[in-house]
Amino acid sequence: MLMTYDAVVDGIRVAVRNVKGGARAGETVLESTCFWPTADPGQHSLAFDSLDFLELVVYLEDHNEWYVPEEMLDFEECQTVADLANLIVKACGTHGG
Repeated sequence: MLMTYDAVVDGIRVAVRNVKGGARAGETVLESTCFWPTADPGQHSLAFDSLDFLELVVYLEDHNEWYVPEEMLDFEECQTVADLANLIVKACGTHGG
């Protein structure tokens, strides 16, 4: 798959639908969508926990051949879809994903 930021964001959208199933299938996943629960009612959140997030990363690796080294995964820094997309682009550019 073509490794562009937009392609990665699209891949994350597909992965969210597949990992979280029907509950998330109809939701719009934007670049600004948070993975983690948030106290701000105006901030869209997928309400992931750490296991959901790891399942998402594994799905992305398995289905898109995008490898993200474990040491690069930082739950605190990876808050939004955009954060994860940037991390994947950086990881794959560095590690040839």
